[in-house]
Amino acid sequence: MKPEAVYQIELLETAVASLKTMPKKHAGQILAKIERLEFGLIGNIKKFASPKPVYRLRSGKYRILFEIKNHFIIVLDVGDRKSIYR
Repeated sequence: MKPEAVYQIELLETAVASLKTMPKKHAGQILAKIERLEFGLIGNIKKFASPKPVYRLRSGKYRILFEIKNHFIIVLDVGDRKSIYR
């Protein structure tokens, strides 16, 4: 029996564009981690202390920035840890 999804995933254009520019191997790993988020906040996740709640998910040297609104996880951007927070 497959677990039921808790969240629906939505990727913003900035995240899609970032995924298209990175090596396919890493993009595939990142997409797999994003898909796992449907079933709950799984992985190395950290919540930032900012005016609107933004979360970070680690995937090797890459970071996935997202926010949660109701039952939606909105992926804001994906990038290298050295440049994603700028």
